[in-house]
Amino acid sequence: MSVPSETEPRCVAGVSRIRQCVFDLDEDTRRKLPHKRKLNKMEENRDLLHQFVRILRDSTDDKALLLLGLR
Repeated sequence: MSVPSETEPRCVAGVSRIRQCVFDLDEDTRRKLPHKRKLNKMEENRDLLHQFVRILRDSTDDKALLLLGLR
């Protein structure tokens, strides 16, 4: 998907040919690695949350209240 850029800096090729710069978002790899890291961290957090909920479900009421800091 190519889109005209309004926020990206003008490219040398576009300026020299007096054309609008176009960036191909599918080919843009600048943000892929940070997004991959963020996705991995979110998946880790989700897994920890699921584990915590599982522990709460399997615990007695007293232990669950203790784990939640309500006692």
